[in-house]
Amino acid sequence: MTFGTIPTRPNEQTGVQAIVRIISQRYNVIETVVQDDLLARRDALVSEFAAISTALAIGNLDPQAITDLRAFLSDFKAARARGDQASVAYVLDAIAGLFRRTDMSAAVDNESVMSAVVATSEGAEAVKRTQERATRFAATYRRLKEGADVSTQQEVAALCGLGLATVQAMEAIGTPQVGGKGSRRPHFATLRKLAEGFNSKLPAARRIAVEELWK
Repeated sequence: MTFGTIPTRPNEQTGVQAIVRIISQRYNVIETVVQDDLLARRDALVSEFAAISTALAIGNLDPQAITDLRAFLSDFKAARARGDQASVAYVLDAIAGLFRRTDMSAAVDNESVMSAVVATSEGAEAVKRTQERATRFAATYRRLKEGADVSTQQEVAALCGLGLATVQAMEAIGTPQVGGKGSRRPHFATLRKLAEGFNSKLPAARRIAVEELWK
């Protein structure tokens, strides 16, 4: 009986096969270790690239976006601690929106930011969607305010448990002449307080879900 071109007896063949099997097993082990090492290095490089990219993205944010990011992160941590998935999803989308601007490094004022954003079709479409949302929010806000029979900003602040400055910012949304600030996305926690406050004075059929305020 032969094994390859080398004549072998039965017991020799068994020994050769055992050696081949051992070598093969050890090779597989070595190959697995090498692959695991390469995968670990790849993961480390991906992680490092992500960290650097994130740092650069944050570094290029304008001062107002930095302020928004801090507020959104606070909202995110609070929502996650509550297990409020709707708020978590909303805030994550808001945070992502901060990094979708076309040229953040050149953002020295609202006018230059908007010029850079609308210079691309994607940016123009994003601005259009934001403006449409802001317009719908303003109309819904006015309807809820009238339905709840409140007329002043102070009354809204007291009803919804919000600061006067926050209410003023809400009423500026959808108003183009307010230096571009009228289109800024409200915090989900603010929308929740608005919905809860207005709903407390509205009949069941006219109440609104918080998600409906900004859609």
